Amino acid sequence: MKHSETADKLKEKRILIFCPDIRGHRQIHCCVVSDWFLRFNFIVLLAVGRCPNGERAIAMPLIKYLSRKANIIILDLGNINEQILVPGSLVDPLSRIENDFSPEWTFLLSGDQVRDCLKGLGKRNKGIKRAALFITSGYFYRFDCSQQIFLRRIYKRFRWELHRFKENIYFKNIVWDHLGLKLAFSVDPIFIKELRDKRFHYIPDIYRTWDNDVSDFQILIRKLKSKYNVFLERHPKKEVILFFGTRSRYKGYDKLLFLAANHPDTIFVSCGRPLENEKYFYDIERLKLELEQQGRIFEVNIPFLSHNDFFEHLFHSCNFMVFPYDDFYRPSGIMVQATSFGKPVIVPSVGYMNHMVDEYNVGLTYKNNDIVDLFRKFNIIKKEYFKYSENALNFSKNFSRENIDGALSKGFF
Repeated sequence: MKHSETADKLKEKRILIFCPDIRGHRQIHCCVVSDWFLRFNFIVLLAVGRCPNGERAIAMPLIKYLSRKANIIILDLGNINEQILVPGSLVDPLSRIENDFSPEWTFLLSGDQVRDCLKGLGKRNKGIKRAALFITSGYFYRFDCSQQIFLRRIYKRFRWELHRFKENIYFKNIVWDHLGLKLAFSVDPIFIKELRDKRFHYIPDIYRTWDNDVSDFQILIRKLKSKYNVFLERHPKKEVILFFGTRSRYKGYDKLLFLAANHPDTIFVSCGRPLENEKYFYDIERLKLELEQQGRIFEVNIPFLSHNDFFEHLFHSCNFMVFPYDDFYRPSGIMVQATSFGKPVIVPSVGYMNHMVDEYNVGLTYKNNDIVDLFRKFNIIKKEYFKYSENALNFSKNFSRENIDGALSKGFF
């Protein structure tokens, strides 16, 4: 059905949620925010792009769950992932949808990504109110150059300060006219504090859904859970090193393999999809072969789901989680998810994650990009993880459904 034909059938208040890239946590963002508007009797128009392999969003578990609900319409934006960084590339598609449906609000759920590809949007359809969610605000954190030689340190410091200056200009001045925004959200409270702009609102990081009924993979999940239990039984009392999510280098997938390979009293568990052509610092094939020969590795490649018994089982089977991210200054949904199960964390000593660990005492930090210090802190927390468990649970309450609902209410009503 064409957009205009569908629009004729809609007469109630409606919101257009625009999210061209729904990989990873953006599926969860779509689900939670859509549910919130549905509870306030909005018609929800969810405009989403396809996966890089061309798979329709409707085939993805959480989007499929949403499509079964009343008062929600899924709009297929097609294969636009390659256009995400092309300036102005999505202005026309979004403007056409706004013209067809005349929503009360347009909510850009991936504000970071669409900053450039929606350049000029502020001049279109000025009668429609727009909001955006921004996640990546890392330039507001101090940059760590301590491991660099002097001249490289000066150069990287200069580039970092230049980026920081540009970010300040963009978010304090340009963003409103550039995207035509009336309202903006960030998952980073320090970012909000730095901006001192009342149009910006803090929203807790959305790392999970509530009350969803994703049952498409129950048979597979039961088999995986049984297989995993057998694996755990073969390694009693060994520490579980858990990696969760896409196996990207910046998340330290290879570092955790290296950590496990050098600690015989551990087992390595990974849940998530691999990335093609990803270049790692360590030889992951050699490390995986070494762990396989010792029977100390358990890996599964399954579609991303927000919450089910198997994932709970994974988190409950470890005592803490390690996040050896490379130069990572932004929030991490997986870090919050780990703490929601009372799991202390080890994170690099930079950015948002470092600030949260220090602020709430939910684990330890190690020197950014220092594998030796990471090993040292790993050995410490193995003996002392229980000291931080209660703090981790209390910290995760900041990201509850009630707090997310409250943040959206303050913004939109």
